[in-house]
Amino acid sequence: MLEPISGHCHLSTQSPFDWDGLLDYLGGRLLHGVAALHTIARDVADGSLDLSPGVDPQLVGEKLIAIHGIGDWTFQYIALRALRWPDAFTAGDLGIRKALGVAKPDEVKNIAERWRPWRGYAVFHLWRRLA
Repeated sequence: MLEPISGHCHLSTQSPFDWDGLLDYLGGRLLHGVAALHTIARDVADGSLDLSPGVDPQLVGEKLIAIHGIGDWTFQYIALRALRWPDAFTAGDLGIRKALGVAKPDEVKNIAERWRPWRGYAVFHLWRRLA
């Protein structure tokens, strides 16, 4: 925050923004992400989670989404990359929405229906359009 002093401006140590709250939020998000990655790594290592290409994405999705910190976007991305599921589709992805020029994930889903069962390839093309 800039405060005038004798006609000059200087940075104040007081901020109208809640930096501590932001750091707590980001730290919490980071810890959830780290814990989720640890859980995935442990489950892959002990054989209770198989992320090999061709594994049934429905079964993997159920296991992944049950892990705190993993949602549909992460599952779809893992299905696209690790499982090589050609129909994995991250409809809520901001980049995909931007590339298609729509605001809502439901609009993306409606557009992408005609690409089944190859929506995963469309994801790569849409992301590339943004590069």
